[in-house]
Amino acid sequence: MYKKYLKDFLILSISFLMALIYLYYLKPLVDDEIYNYGFANNIINGLIPYKDFNMIILPLYPYLLALFLIIVGNRLIVYHISLSLIIAFITWYSSKKIKYNSIIIFLLLLVYPYTGYNMFCLLLLFILFIIKDKNKEVIEAIIISMMFLTKQTLILLIIPSIINSKKKFKTISVYLISFFLLLLYLIINNNLHQFLDYCFFGMFDFTANNNTGTKGFLFFELLIIIYLIYIIIKEKRKDLLYLLLFQIIVFPIVDYFHFIIGFIPVVYCLLDRYNKNFIFKLFTFASVITFFILLNSSTIKDRNILYHYNIKNYMYHRYTLNITNDYLKNIDDYSKKYSDYKLYILSNYAYIIKLNLDLPINKYDIINRGNMGYKGEDKYIKEIDEYCQNNKCLFIVNENEIAPEARTQTSEKIIKYIIKEYRRIQSSNTFNIYIN
Repeated sequence: MYKKYLKDFLILSISFLMALIYLYYLKPLVDDEIYNYGFANNIINGLIPYKDFNMIILPLYPYLLALFLIIVGNRLIVYHISLSLIIAFITWYSSKKIKYNSIIIFLLLLVYPYTGYNMFCLLLLFILFIIKDKNKEVIEAIIISMMFLTKQTLILLIIPSIINSKKKFKTISVYLISFFLLLLYLIINNNLHQFLDYCFFGMFDFTANNNTGTKGFLFFELLIIIYLIYIIIKEKRKDLLYLLLFQIIVFPIVDYFHFIIGFIPVVYCLLDRYNKNFIFKLFTFASVITFFILLNSSTIKDRNILYHYNIKNYMYHRYTLNITNDYLKNIDDYSKKYSDYKLYILSNYAYIIKLNLDLPINKYDIINRGNMGYKGEDKYIKEIDEYCQNNKCLFIVNENEIAPEARTQTSEKIIKYIIKEYRRIQSSNTFNIYIN
């Protein structure tokens, strides 16, 4: 028995440490991790989601992360600790079922875990796998409630939960209580309208403006869906029905960032299903190793322009661009020089800048298409135009983000409006400054 516990401890601790070192010290900073950390930091500082800053996910995960940051420490590395714990747990559970093949799952988890809310939902899905054969329908309903209170599209998982439940009254009661608690939170904070606009009405813009399925992942995702439907019809497995509906997490942006989250549990189930097929396991292992090496080749190539951030603040020692200090200092100088101007930072890196310079966060710090509510681009431009007609305004933009090769979600319409309507006073490779 002691050997069993020792093995579990080693798997958990080694996978946790390897994930933390890799993600924080070896992979460069990305905007998604700053957003996720920033949302929790906003809550810690008393800001209210949807009212004081824009967010298109439901509030459970940011509040849980905020609590974790309060307990452990309000630093970016603590956010990475939370990601590494999720990775360690999923790897450990996988090892129980697919043995050494859990290495494949571990590597896939390292591909792009920076959207913490997606990783949290993935963790909850694996917990559903754990209890699938046990008579714990209320716990199952609580877990699914946590999933859709984190990401609204996962509300689909409620359908098979209720249909297959033998205790329908208790199951439905859990979901009704979850909806009631969410509604109560929104009413108390007076942010119901903004919540609906960002999280539901804005999805129409999000779907229309961010569909990137033509990159090739859409084809593989459709094959996965067809395969899962075939197996479900053939075997009537509830866990695979959950896995099928979980694939909604991949849409509408079917790029590798989203595809990998839906793909990981599929690979796990395939390895479990074909655990005696040596050829399949060898092919999967070789494919994942090759993909992982290719994925990291760009980081190795860019190591001359990266360094570990040396300012002792929230992102101390994070691996990032070596020009970070310079552009932060320049922006800080301009914000102080024009201190009587309202500052708009219209860039993917607005949160990085504001968190480093201790500037107040607002809804204009994320201008990704579909993240601004229904017809958000037009509303934001109208608000900016009405305010700046009679007040001093300073805009910091990164025009490179709207270049075709950039493939970012940054609103091209808003950036082009600033370029057209305001006067440029500074230009560089990292940012441009406009003024009225």
